Amino acid sequence: MHKFLRRAFLSALILFSVCVFSCFAEESFSAYVKADKAVVYSSEFLSGKLGTLPNKTIVTVLEHKDGVAKISYKGKIGFVRVRDFATVASVGTLVEAVKDAKVYSKPSYSASHVTVKKGTTMYLLQYENSICAMVEKDGNIGYIHVDDIKKVAPAAVEKEETAVSGITYENFQARVKSSSVKVYAKASTSSKYLGSVKKGVVVNVSAYGKGWAYIELNGNKGYAKISGLERIYDQNSYLTDASLTNEQIVYQFIVKEMKLNKAAACGIIANIKYESGFRTDALGDNGRSYGICQWFSTRWNRLTTFCAKNGYSPDTLEGQLWFMKYELEKHYPMVLNYLKNNVFENEQGAYDAAWYFCYHYEGPANRASVSKTRANYAKNTVWDRYEK
Repeated sequence: MHKFLRRAFLSALILFSVCVFSCFAEESFSAYVKADKAVVYSSEFLSGKLGTLPNKTIVTVLEHKDGVAKISYKGKIGFVRVRDFATVASVGTLVEAVKDAKVYSKPSYSASHVTVKKGTTMYLLQYENSICAMVEKDGNIGYIHVDDIKKVAPAAVEKEETAVSGITYENFQARVKSSSVKVYAKASTSSKYLGSVKKGVVVNVSAYGKGWAYIELNGNKGYAKISGLERIYDQNSYLTDASLTNEQIVYQFIVKEMKLNKAAACGIIANIKYESGFRTDALGDNGRSYGICQWFSTRWNRLTTFCAKNGYSPDTLEGQLWFMKYELEKHYPMVLNYLKNNVFENEQGAYDAAWYFCYHYEGPANRASVSKTRANYAKNTVWDRYEK
């Protein structure tokens, strides 16, 4: 179980809506802030900053397109970057009420409550204790007795269908790519027709095989043809992948986002190794330099300003990498141009990239000798790790 939302941060809790939605109607869905914070804008063009939402805040996504989502939070409308959010369905466990049950606004029997009907589905976020569970539905948080819910099978699949070979059980999101897809009660067009999902709508997939996918949307489940869906990949998921070292993440960022070759990446990595050891909280110069590149004084302030403006935290690797890219583009274009156009993809290129990056971007004391030391490290050590 993903550990999040350890406190009820929604002080003005809106209690559960108990209305029944028509199956697979094109509706909104719940999402939470996966970034340290998310900037909210007044325009779909991401202009007119309204404020920020902290990590783990739950919002309602009304619609999304081209990396921008229209959201509702506490009755207010705004626009955010899709990359800063993840669906609640991707981290919660789908459960349903085993009887008509009370859902409380706080983990206390004395708190206000509503009653949900037997069979009502919701997402289990975490267990508060042995008798109380935190659940979510339609963007709202509540608390329910653990005996009043049960887990919904990850695809309430018929027994004869679970036995079919070639079925893969995996949770991911997919977008409807055809004009619409029809949804059925079983993996057969002769089974009960449940409805259709329109083009562009995002659904959760929990199993697929034999040309069919078992999908879920707003608690409603059914089967749809795989041919009408396309899997959604988070291109930047590696930035927060706990299985990767900071050095590996830095390398991928330089190659994928900055579009530099392997030798240039090795040169930058060599410098970061000497500057901070890849520690995002590294301090130097008697507390006046900070981060993986040891940004000094005004450049540290520039890092903080950039992250605040773009919804990153300055003490995270993700925020610092995006800032490094920005700073090279806006303040050190000569360095970036050299790395892009004058570095050959070989060990000598790694040497040249490290030397130039150190001398012209890092600018340490005794820069000539220090640049040579880092260049040799890039050529003789780092290049061997990434040349293949």
